[in-house]
Amino acid sequence: MEKQTNIPFQIQHLIQEMLNPRDNVYVRGNYRVRLDEIRKELDVAIRKYDDEVAMANTGKRKRRA
Repeated sequence: MEKQTNIPFQIQHLIQEMLNPRDNVYVRGNYRVRLDEIRKELDVAIRKYDDEVAMANTGKRKRRA
């Protein structure tokens, strides 16, 4: 039985293909590049969200004072 995860199946597939030892390492490198690009976009979006939450929390504190 496979482990349950919240990772979309498309991302799981890319990971499986990147780690598939039956394929050429250079072909698998394409999957690695794609996953790295996805990771970078996720990092930017998460950082933006975290900044918005921090600003919202800062604003709430000022109103209470």
